[in-house]
Amino acid sequence: MVHETSIDAVPDVRSPTARSTRQLISVSDNLDPVRVQAQLDLAATVLGLGRCIDEIVIPVRRQLRMMVATGERDHLQELIATETIRAWLDRCGWSLPAPHPIGTVLLACGPRDCDMVGPESLALLLRGHRRPCWVLGARIPTRMLATAARAADTSAVVVFAHHRRGRPQAIASLEAVDALAIPVYYAGEAFDADRGRPDCPGRYLGTGLQQAAEMLMAATSPPNRAGSS
Repeated sequence: MVHETSIDAVPDVRSPTARSTRQLISVSDNLDPVRVQAQLDLAATVLGLGRCIDEIVIPVRRQLRMMVATGERDHLQELIATETIRAWLDRCGWSLPAPHPIGTVLLACGPRDCDMVGPESLALLLRGHRRPCWVLGARIPTRMLATAARAADTSAVVVFAHHRRGRPQAIASLEAVDALAIPVYYAGEAFDADRGRPDCPGRYLGTGLQQAAEMLMAATSPPNRAGSS
């Protein structure tokens, strides 16, 4: 059963899309991947993919983490819901056109972070605009990230960190790539508070992934392609 008071207490869920968010959390409680994906399909049809990600996918993922922390969900429910969301994101990318032949945006979780929904959501939005992306994965060590950034035709690197305990390691990764003169960006709840940014190289992408995608596209477009999609 969904704990309505807990959901109502989360600011991200008090929005015009609150009903869809509650429905998705309720469906995930029943461990029903088919219904979860059906709810996401409906939300994407009604809202558009970008708003669905910003107003449904990310708030639901955040709320599920909080509910596990408070004992309102168990880890199995969270895992099934998360993997169902990731499978849906992957399916949304099946019919996208080939990317433009421009520099690749690398996306990765920090060395102590494993939540892939943010990087994969942002990659989907970028690919929808034919931007080449490479999602490296979860808990990417600093040295591995720097090696990948050197090896690829990299136009930017984005590091996600959701847990504050992993912020120092994520910052070390940003510093390692920044030292290669490759533009770096960062996102995630570990960086959302103002106090978490002054010691970070690069640019904060904000809390909305649609806006983050637009920022990255503007920053990485070649001069003759600036503003195109």
